Formats: sequence, C-alpha cells, structure tokens
Amino acid sequence: MTFDLSLIDQAARTIRQRIKTGELSEACCMSSVATPVTEAWDMAQELAADSPLSSEQQQNILKFLNPVIKKQLDSGEPGDFDLIYERLLQLISLP
Repeated sequence: MTFDLSLIDQAARTIRQRIKTGELSEACCMSSVATPVTEAWDMAQELAADSPLSSEQQQNILKFLNPVIKKQLDSGEPGDFDLIYERLLQLISLP
C-alpha cells in the first residue's frame, strides 16, 4: 500500500478546524491538554506507521518545507515521521 500525501493535508485541516472550534488550545502548556503541536505529533505517528513514504514522496515533502527546517533535516537521515510532522506543523501554522 502506498502512502497518499493528501492525508497530510487532511490531517492539517482537521487540526486547524479543531483550533477554530476551541478543541485545541495553543495557549495551554499542560501535558494532559491537547494542543496543535501534540495533535500534530500524534497524527504524524499514525500516518508514518500506516505505510512507508517512497523516495519521491520524501523529496516532495522536503520541497515544500521551510528552508531552515529543510536544512536541518538534510543534515541527517530524516525518517517518515520527521517529514510528516514538520509538514503538519508548517501547514497548521499557515493562516
């Protein structure tokens, strides 16, 4: 089964909708309260576990990441989780 990159966009839309409805609070730092960052972490773990990204998909995600994040990831061997998580964080921070 191949990974569908549109799942990352769908996950980001879900997180942004939950922010709008107040289900997720950006201001709360208590570990038991869901925040956009913790939700992105959880969703990235689920998505990365579903099926591995192809090399082409990894490159496609890298292409859209913030240059600073991309440089950090390029300096190592980013895993699927790293790429999906960073892309989710970037998408949920967009207006």
